Amino acid sequence: MADTFVLISGASHGGWTWRLVAERLRAAGHQVLAPDLPGLTDGADPREHSLADVGDFIVDLVERHDLRDVTLVAHSWGGYPLTAAAPRLRKLVYL
Repeated sequence: MADTFVLISGASHGGWTWRLVAERLRAAGHQVLAPDLPGLTDGADPREHSLADVGDFIVDLVERHDLRDVTLVAHSWGGYPLTAAAPRLRKLVYL
């Protein structure tokens, strides 16, 4: 059975951090999204986004892709926005 994963990076990282994990999950038949969080893209200023903004981004991502029964995995600082999004999501994993 294929699962869907959203991989949330820590501070000073982007979705690229999850490349090897995402490749392995995809090879096993799973759907994977590893977004760059607002304020963490190259040249962006993270001070322009509140924790609530980044939490909203995660929820919007899940809703925009109409993801159901998704597992969200957060690394390091990524746990903070994931926690901000948690009341509106299910299946969270903190790494």
